[in-house]
Amino acid sequence: MGAATLGMAVLFAASRHGMVMPSVLFWSCEAILLCAPIAAAVLSRRHKLADTVCAALAISILNYAVHFAYSPQVVAFPDEFSHLYTLNMLLRTHGLRFINPILPVSTQYPGLELVTSALVQAGTPTSVAIVVVELVSHVLATCLFALLVYGISQNARATTVAVAVMALSPHYQSFDVLYAYGTLALPLALATVVIFRRYLLSAGRSGNVWLAFALLGATATAATHHVTAAFLCLVLVALSADAIATHSGVRSFTATVCSALLCVAVVATWLLVAASRTAAYLLTDLQHLLITGRAPNRLMPIITSASLGPLRLLSRSNFATPLGERTMTYGAVLITVTTLMLALRTLFHRGKGREGLGHGMLLSLSPMALIPLGLRVVSPGGGELAGRAFEYAFIPLAYTVGVGVTTWFAQSPARHFKSRLWRPGVAVLGICSLVVALGFNMAGWPAYFERMPGPFQPGGWERSFDYNQYDAARWALHTWGPGHRIAADGATANIFLGAGLQIPVGISAFYFLLVNPTRREAQFLRDYDAQYVAVDDRMATELPAGAAYFNYDPFAGRYTSPLPTADIDQFNGMPDVSRVYDNGTVQIYRVSK
Repeated sequence: MGAATLGMAVLFAASRHGMVMPSVLFWSCEAILLCAPIAAAVLSRRHKLADTVCAALAISILNYAVHFAYSPQVVAFPDEFSHLYTLNMLLRTHGLRFINPILPVSTQYPGLELVTSALVQAGTPTSVAIVVVELVSHVLATCLFALLVYGISQNARATTVAVAVMALSPHYQSFDVLYAYGTLALPLALATVVIFRRYLLSAGRSGNVWLAFALLGATATAATHHVTAAFLCLVLVALSADAIATHSGVRSFTATVCSALLCVAVVATWLLVAASRTAAYLLTDLQHLLITGRAPNRLMPIITSASLGPLRLLSRSNFATPLGERTMTYGAVLITVTTLMLALRTLFHRGKGREGLGHGMLLSLSPMALIPLGLRVVSPGGGELAGRAFEYAFIPLAYTVGVGVTTWFAQSPARHFKSRLWRPGVAVLGICSLVVALGFNMAGWPAYFERMPGPFQPGGWERSFDYNQYDAARWALHTWGPGHRIAADGATANIFLGAGLQIPVGISAFYFLLVNPTRREAQFLRDYDAQYVAVDDRMATELPAGAAYFNYDPFAGRYTSPLPTADIDQFNGMPDVSRVYDNGTVQIYRVSK
C-alpha cells in the first residue's frame, strides 16, 4: 500500500509538470491501495486486533496522502473556498456576525472553523492548521468506525474488511477529506454513537457520565454540520430500538428511550433555533438538483439570448463520461447491491451470533445504501447527490458486507487452502473487489478530465486554480480590504472569495457575454453592480473543461469555441472603467458608479 501511494505521488508530480502518464499506472496503484486490505484480511490465516488497528491507520493516512499529493496547495475545491472565507473572516473579526455570500449557513455551523482558528491563534500557519484538521478528522473517522464495528462484532477480520469496504466509497479520497464541515462532523458523530452505545451497556449512576459525553458529542456534531447531525439522530434512535428489541442493553426501557430523545432534542434545538435558515437552504437546493441536476439559478429569465454575443451553441455538453468508466460504475453498483443482499441473507439465515448491541441497528440501516446507489444511476443529479450520501450510507453497508462476507467465507468450503473452491473463490472475490474499487473511484472525484493534475485549464475545478489568481486575490484584500463586489469567472471568483474575502457577483457571466444589452438588462446589471471585474486571459485560449466558465453560465455545456478575445478585452478603454491590476494573466478593473 505504501509503494502504491508513493507511486501515485510520483505520477501526480510528473503529470503536474506536463508529462502525460499512462492511465494504467494510475489504476494499478489505485487498485493495490484499495484492494490490498481486503485481500490481506480475507486470506490471512490469523488476523489479530493489532492487524486491524494497523489497517485502519494505514487506510486513512495513505488515502489522505493521495489527496494531498494531488493538491499540495491544500485548498483547491470550490466548497473549500466557502469555508476558507468563513475561517478568514472569523480570524479577522473574532466573531460570526457576518454572512457568507456563497454558503450562508456556514456561520450557523462554525465547528470546523472554530477548531481551525484555535490552531491558527496558537501559532500554527493557516495551511498547516487546515491539513492537521483534515488529516486528524479523516483518521479519527476511520478508527472510530473500526472501534464501533469491533465492539459490535468482536471479530478483527470482519472489522478490517468493513474498514476496507468503507474506503471503497466513491469520495473517501476526495469529499471526505476536503476542508468542509462534513469532514469534522463525521468523527464527532461516530464518537457520539460509540459513547452512547457504551452508556446503554453501563449500569449504575457512573454510566450517566457516558450520557453526558454523548450529549456533548451530539451538541458538537449539531454545531458542525446539519446533515451529519440528522444522520446521528437516525442512528441513535435505531440503536435505542435495537437495545429494546434485543434486550442487549442494561438500561431500562424508560432510560433508553429518554436518553435517545434527549440527544435528538439537543440536535433539533440547534437546527431549529440556532440554525433556523437550514431547512429552507437544504430544501431549495435539493429540489432543484433532483429535477435538473444543477444548482439553482433564478437570474436566467432576465437575460434574452439575443443580447448574448456571437457564440455558436450546441444542445449537448462539451464532455461526457467515457463509456468504459460508466460501465465500470454500473458494474460496481450491481456488485455492491448483490453483495449486500447476499450478506443480509447470510446473516439472517445464520441467526443470532456473538455480535453485540448495534448489530441489528446497522443491519436495518444498511438497505439505506440502495437510495444513493439508485440515484447514481437514474437521477440527472445522481452523481452529486449519491456522492454526498455515500459518506453516511457506506457506514452500515460496510459493516454488513464486512461481517457478512467474513461469515460466509468462514462457513464456505472455499476457506480451506487445499479446497478445489479456494482458487475460484479467491479469483471471484478479487475481481469483484477490483470492479467495485475502480468503478466507484471512477464515479467519484476529481472528474475524469482532472483525475491527473496538470497545467491550468479554465472552466474546471481542481486544475482551474493557480498562483496568478491567488496573487491577484491577496493583492485585492491588502489594497481594498474585504467585502467588495467583484465579477469574475467561476474559478477566479472562488479564489477571490476564500483568499481575497471579496463577494462574487452571481451574474458575472453577463458582464462578459452581454454585447448589446437591452435597457431592462442594463438596469438589471446596475442593480447587481460589481465594483470590480477580474479577467483571466486564458478563457480566450481554451474551452471550459467542466462545460462552463462561470458559476452561473447560460451557455453551460454548449461552448464550441473559447470566449472571443473581444469579450475579454472589452473592458480596456471602456468609459468609467479603469485597470488597477495586471500580472500578465489576470487583470482587475475598477467600475465607477
